[in-house]
Amino acid sequence: MGCVFVLFAALFPRLALLIFWMARPNAVDDAFSSWAWPVLGFLFFPLGTLVYVLLHQSGLGLTDWEWAWVAIALLLDVGHWGAGARQRTRRA
Repeated sequence: MGCVFVLFAALFPRLALLIFWMARPNAVDDAFSSWAWPVLGFLFFPLGTLVYVLLHQSGLGLTDWEWAWVAIALLLDVGHWGAGARQRTRRA
């Protein structure tokens, strides 16, 4: 079941984040101190936000290697933006 969630999260990170929040709302609440960060992450960096929430440990935060995974996810989000911009310029 975990492999299916990973594949689903890679294809639809916003929906996966929403499903994870509905299944475990306390995990998302523990990861963020305010409501603004998860909303901004949901809109602009959905994969990075999902990875951050999945790796966050209550009371401990993230270790060095976990931050590396979050950074890779953020790079993939930014790469997605760049690919979309390139597609738009090719059409014009």
